[in-house]
Amino acid sequence: MRGVLRGNACHGLWVQAACGANINSCVAFANGGFGINLDFNDPSFKQTMRQSIVSDCRCWGNSRGISVGNYNATNAEPPRWGLENPDATDVVVTANVCSGNSAYGIAVSGSRIQVTNNVVVLENILGDASGLLCNAKLSTLAYNVVVGPGQFGIDAGGSKDIAIIGNTIQNCAVGINAGGSIRVRISSNDLVENRRAITIFQVETDGRGANFGIACTDVWIEANRIQLGAGNGGIFLMDGPERVEIARNRFSSDIPGTLATLCWAHSESVSISQNTWNGSSGAVLGAQVSGTSMQLIAPEILDTVTIDSGTTKIDAILGQHQADMLDQISFVRVTNGGSGYSRANVVFTGVGSGAAATTYIRDGVIIGIAMVAGGNGYIAASTIATISGDGQGATLLPFVGVPLAKDRRLTFRCSGPVLFKQQSTQKNWTNTDISIPAGGQIVWQAVDGVWQAGWFDNIDYVQPAGDGSVSIKSRAGDIRLQPGSGGNVRFGSVAEPVGFLTSFGRGSPEGVVVAPPGSDYRNLNGGVGLTLWLKQTGNGSSGWVATA
Repeated sequence: MRGVLRGNACHGLWVQAACGANINSCVAFANGGFGINLDFNDPSFKQTMRQSIVSDCRCWGNSRGISVGNYNATNAEPPRWGLENPDATDVVVTANVCSGNSAYGIAVSGSRIQVTNNVVVLENILGDASGLLCNAKLSTLAYNVVVGPGQFGIDAGGSKDIAIIGNTIQNCAVGINAGGSIRVRISSNDLVENRRAITIFQVETDGRGANFGIACTDVWIEANRIQLGAGNGGIFLMDGPERVEIARNRFSSDIPGTLATLCWAHSESVSISQNTWNGSSGAVLGAQVSGTSMQLIAPEILDTVTIDSGTTKIDAILGQHQADMLDQISFVRVTNGGSGYSRANVVFTGVGSGAAATTYIRDGVIIGIAMVAGGNGYIAASTIATISGDGQGATLLPFVGVPLAKDRRLTFRCSGPVLFKQQSTQKNWTNTDISIPAGGQIVWQAVDGVWQAGWFDNIDYVQPAGDGSVSIKSRAGDIRLQPGSGGNVRFGSVAEPVGFLTSFGRGSPEGVVVAPPGSDYRNLNGGVGLTLWLKQTGNGSSGWVATA
């Protein structure tokens, strides 16, 4: 179908419950509703849009340029938002140009929908329009261009099993929003000078408070290019979305001071790795004084930090945003949604004050908590969040501060000698402080919410002299060689790999301890002439002679 669709009180073109519709090369403008609309609100869910395509159309000056399906799972009023009973399936929206529409350039809802290679220009003077709206499942938004100013470049909240790939979005309040969604891949997008590049909330709403009934989990944010301008931010995970991976993204900016807003990860189940800032995975940083503590503040996206030569001691390692949230409640995990709720309030108790949150309820169950204010002065050990309302059984777990990203690895390169203090959130296998020499490195890994030292240049214990020799030393106390049960200490060389043994036990070694000639044995029972033994002959257990 082709045509010019203009000046209608409702939609320019409304295709209802059709199969195989081909809308091509239409011009739709100045309509009171949508320029092109493919949808049908059948309360029996039998009549739907199927196997159709909208391509090469031009839509401007409408409420929505192109609209496919709707997100009302019941097709009744008041609406119940959800992905049940899709009104549009197997639809392609491609190669269209939509500009100056007051709400959305393109909006799709349903199942198995492709939105590809479209251009959306948001020419609304107030900047309150958005580019692409997607409430769908098993769908793809790929290689579209959205140019603001506008609210959302791509708004994909409340979706399942969708991919957002290769899109270019510029100058929106939010480049890509995929909160309240399950199994979403956000990959290889160019996000340029958006106020926030990507936002992921635990639960999404329609802006008037009605939630979409989905708690967010399994999101992959990978290989995106995020260009930040003045006052811009990067990736924001809010209210505890679960199982989120942030990897191989390229952040860049010519504006100083943007490191603090590169990544806000309000979740205990997020993984962050292999991201870069201005082409590098690291930065040169120094410790900052906080009271009597020396803190190293490392942006959350970095994998490598070079510690400047002016830093000699580090008491704590913190992320940039983590340092700003130490005594605030960052999010609340619902550990049991309970039942029978139609209203509920969150109450925080503890030494802090000022925290506030709202609840999201679906079918009587608490599905999520949205923080309104983090407050201040809270301590994790004494902070409790409880639900009051008309239901029962709901339980909550508040998180004070921002947890360490799961399994995060951070390598420190030390320009000068640095001492890392052993304390409750910064541990190592030595159970004491660790000294790293100038030019040395140490790798820290997040394990169960605290930093654990893995590999490091252990100058405290082993020091090469530079001539092929090495010294084993101790900062205090003994140097202990402690073989396992039945083991010995063996000395050998390249020329004599078998070498000799130094061993000990109780009683005579004769007929008991197998060793080569030249080995020694100490009898811990002692006795004159019975304490020190030397192996004089044979490679078996005989040939031992008491010498002292």
